[in-house]
This record gives sequence, structure tokens and C-alpha cells, in this order.
Amino acid sequence: MRRARLAAMLLLVAIGTPLAPAASAAPAAAPAPPACDPVRTPPELAGRVPTAEQVLGFPLGERDVTVAESDAYLRAVAAASPRVVAGTAAVSWQGRPLRYAIVGRPGNVTPAGLARIRHRTALLRDPRTPAPLAAHLAKTTPAILWVAGNVHGGEESGTDGALRVLYELADRRDCAAGQILDNAIVVLLPTQNPDGREADTRRNAYGFDLNRDWFARTQPETDGKLQLLRHYPPVLFIDAHEMSRESFFFPPNADPIYHEITDESVDWINNLYGAAMAAEFTRQGIPFFNRDVYDLFYMGYGDTVPSTGFTAAGMTYEKASGDPTPRRVYEQYLTQWVSLSWGAANADDVLARWHGAWVEAWRQGRAGELEPNEIVNPGNELVTQVPDRPLRHWFVRADDPAKAAEVRALVRRLQRMDVKVYKLRKPLAVPDYKAYGRAPRSAVLPAGTYWVPMAQAQKHWVQAMLNEDTYTPFPYFYDVTGWSNPLLFNLRGGSSGAVLDPAASRVWPLGAPARPRPPGGGQPAVTLFLDDRSTDIESGGWLRYLLEQVWRL
Repeated sequence: MRRARLAAMLLLVAIGTPLAPAASAAPAAAPAPPACDPVRTPPELAGRVPTAEQVLGFPLGERDVTVAESDAYLRAVAAASPRVVAGTAAVSWQGRPLRYAIVGRPGNVTPAGLARIRHRTALLRDPRTPAPLAAHLAKTTPAILWVAGNVHGGEESGTDGALRVLYELADRRDCAAGQILDNAIVVLLPTQNPDGREADTRRNAYGFDLNRDWFARTQPETDGKLQLLRHYPPVLFIDAHEMSRESFFFPPNADPIYHEITDESVDWINNLYGAAMAAEFTRQGIPFFNRDVYDLFYMGYGDTVPSTGFTAAGMTYEKASGDPTPRRVYEQYLTQWVSLSWGAANADDVLARWHGAWVEAWRQGRAGELEPNEIVNPGNELVTQVPDRPLRHWFVRADDPAKAAEVRALVRRLQRMDVKVYKLRKPLAVPDYKAYGRAPRSAVLPAGTYWVPMAQAQKHWVQAMLNEDTYTPFPYFYDVTGWSNPLLFNLRGGSSGAVLDPAASRVWPLGAPARPRPPGGGQPAVTLFLDDRSTDIESGGWLRYLLEQVWRL
């Protein structure tokens, strides 16, 4: 009877029957340590998967692998192990594939098994899923855990560490590997920037820093990665870097932290994964630091976007680039392996709270509540608080023909992060319309205006993208502090906190805007002179990108 009832609820949600949101999950208990010690358990290998030395001629960690060697070893492991499937997330500008591997129990990584996990994960992300079903799914669905390396091409060791994780998950048969495989599937993207790795440069072939491109998705490497993330939404995303400073950085992060990153994500980052790293590094006597330098604020990073857009624990790991290769690769492997072990050991609780966070996002949006600014690190003092004003709706005006392409690009950008966007069928009277940069006033918005309600699962991402101000809570920042997409596109729009019931229709997924015409008409030939002694790789690369890829000159 219980199984039939659960199946009926699955069917109701699958066909889209409206359901009341489930109650939020209970507060978190203390993280449970892995039953099997992830580091001190002696590896027991089955010997069915080739080692790197057998495939590449040298062991991992002896030197940094090339892009071709990384691809070759990933494919060799996938071919040898029923626990691994491999694919290509994107192709770089210079034609190099971004190879990924998914590792899990053989039944979980078949096409049917992966489809089942994706469906169950989608139900956990849906605030309408009934509480009994969500609780059942949290206990029975493998958590999706991600490891990604080398977004900056000259920061190599995360790739090699991820390949060691891949090998051990594919071939180990001891309890340390088993507890990961029993409770999770692991998506490994060893190289996010193959062109940069090949050239030993931070940026990609057009001079773009791919760790600033996450919300804009201008580059194929970023766009393909985010599409894969939407396909396999993470509860943990590891972004493995190197840095010029000594030792190793892992969270807790420095203040400021963007206000719409949920308490769940911050708790996992600091008290689940960060605490586990600190304990293991202390035990082994490995130098590390945290709560310094790297904030969790700008919505273009490999930690903030997974945290805000997917309610994951986005983890930045930074290893000193000046250390010898064996040490760099070992410490990257260690952080990845320990994180995966703790994530898998706490998968039930994480998934239950994950669902509760989506429910709470919907509730906040319906109530017009923004998450408050908070200071996380001891000794810091809150400077700016989020305004105490209800916010239930965002609007983007579409009545300027000269801005049609920009409006379309913005709507598509929101949709491609699973934001629900609507279009007004009739004029809408808004008593407290606050246009960007203006005081609230009554206004009538014309039919055709785009409406983005906050009462949806992606409420946090909606606010992050459409905000008028980021309300920086603490007077320090690592990089960017403002990124309002309507303001970046120079569009008219605004917000309202009123309870409204617009006559509107859902906007179904839009295609890419038409390619803009070059100024002046015609198709001129262009010569671009670049001084290779200059440090202006970004401006030169961006100009070449505009000429070649946007205007096709």
C-alpha cells in the first residue's frame, strides 16, 4: 500500500498536478562522520582498471598531464569500468573537448539509472513535491556530487587530483570507496579550460577568464558546463584552483557572502566540508588557511553560482602553485576524496535539507522576503543591510524596439537557469512600482512586459540576476560587487512588493538572439595588431572575439 501511494504521488507530480509545497526540512543535526575512514582505510584495488602509468607511461603526480593525456586516461578508465560513463560537455574554441565522467554503482550509471536519478532529483528540487515523498526520495536517491578542475589553464593540479579520484572510484572495492558509491554519483570534469591548459595561460583562447563568465555564459566552455549542471544538479560542487600564496585554502570563505546564498549552503560549506578539511589537514600536519582573501559574493564564480543557482555547497579549493607537483596533486586529491566521503556519508540529511531549501525559497518569494545580509566571520561588523521592503515581482519592459535583442537575451539567460518567465497579456496597474534607480510610485505596465515572480523555486537566482543593488554587507571584496543584468543590458524595468495577480502567459524557451550586424554595414576585412609583450590579453582577446565570433569579420 505504501509503495502504491508513493507511486501515485510520483505520477501526480510528474504530470504537473498543482500541489501545496511541503513543509521545510527540520534544522540540521551535526554532520555524521563517514563510517569508514576515507583516508586511513588501506585501498583495496580490484585490478580491473588500468593505472595512469599503464596508459600514459608515468604515474599521476609525477608531472602535470597534458589535455590529450587527461582525455586519454579518462576514456581508458571509462572503457574498463562498468561504474563509469564518459561524455563531452562542450568543445572549446580551438576544438578541444571538455571530457567528463560520471561514476557510481553500475546500476546507477546506465541510461535508465541516470534518468531515474535525474527524475528523483527534479522532484527534490520541486517545492510542490509532498513532504512524505520528499522524505522518501531523500533517503533513497543518490546525491549528485561534482568535482571540476583547471578552470584557469595554468592551475593544473586539480585535473590530476580528479583523475586519481576517478581511478580509485572505478577500481577500489574497500569500504571507503563503497560508501561514496553507495550514496552518490560523482560527476568529474577534470579540465574546464583545455585551451588555457594547453597554452599554460589563466584564460581561454579569447582571453576570457572562465571563472568570471558563469552567469553570462559567453564562452562555449562555460555554457556547456552549465547545461551539464542543469542535467545533473549538484549538492556539492568542488572548483579546484591554484594560487600564488603558500599552503592551501579551503572555506570558510571571507566576508562578504551574497545574501541570497542560503543558510543551508553556508552551513554545508563551513561546517560539513570545511570542518572535515580542517580536521584532516591538521591531522596530517598540512598547512592551510581560511576566512581570508576569497569571498562568496560575485555571481560569476564556480562556488557562488552552484550555491545560489543550485543550492549546492560551492567549494573553492586553492593550492599553492609553487609547490612540487606530487604535493600539489596529493593535496587536491585529498580535498576531493574527503569532501566526497563526507557528502556521501550525510547524503540523506543533505538531500532532505536541500528539498527544504527549495520549499523555503518558494515561501519567501510568495511572502516578498529577501534573505538578510549576515556576517559569517568573527570580528567583522555588518555595514549594509538589505532594505526592509517586500519584493514579490520583477518586471522587464519590452516596449522599446531598439532593445528587443537585449530583452530577448536577458529572458533567455533567465530561462536557461530554470527561471519561470511570463508575459503580461493585459496592462497591469502596480501601486508601488519601483523602476531601477527611482523611488516607488504607482504605474501601469503595458501588455507585453515580462514578469518574473519571486514565488518560484529559483527565487534566489532571480534576485541575484535582477537585483537593483547587491547591498554589499562588508567593506571588502575580492572582485566584482555589481552585476544587475537589466542594468548591464541598459534595459528598463523594476520591482514591486504588492500582492498582484497579473493576466500573463508563460514564455516558453527562447532561442538565441539573431547575430548583430557589424557597424557601418558591409563586410570589411579587419587587421588586429596585438603586441605580444603587452599584458592586455583580455582586451585584445575580447576584441578578437567580437570581430570573429559575434560580427563574423
